[in-house]
Amino acid sequence: MNDTTINFNIYEDAVEFYGSAKVKLPDISFMTNTVTGAGIAGEYESVIVGMVSAMGMTIDFRSITKKVVKLYEPRKHTLDIRAAQQSDDSSGISVTKEKYVVVATPKKMGLGSLAPASPAEASGDFSVSYLAKYIDGVKVVEIDQLNYICMINGTDYLADVRTALGK
Repeated sequence: MNDTTINFNIYEDAVEFYGSAKVKLPDISFMTNTVTGAGIAGEYESVIVGMVSAMGMTIDFRSITKKVVKLYEPRKHTLDIRAAQQSDDSSGISVTKEKYVVVATPKKMGLGSLAPASPAEASGDFSVSYLAKYIDGVKVVEIDQLNYICMINGTDYLADVRTALGK
């Protein structure tokens, strides 16, 4: 069981962004279609295999540095977010390596506020078109909307769709 994040770092082009306070990672929300008609007692939501709704991410910063301003450039940024997760179970305490790779484009810059002896509490909201999650070096999730990839636990749920579309 993962109890807590010990710490994390954010990198772009091997440059670490100091002062990042918190990251709200993208939600993976599968698209649905409401099914109704003869032979169905009402309606239900049918999940469309591999089709993911728009993903977003928020990064909160303690202050706006030159490195942080680079993230606000209106272009795609490939970010590498690395975390150390502490687990505690019957065998003891262990540390798990987690890594997220995201391709993110800025949507909103929150410059925060100014107050004596206080962090700026600045933030950035990003649109995410690619997401991968690794646990101890093993890729367990990959969502690549532009290349029809929806891989969860080693199974690519859009492989048959790519084949059907001649990709």
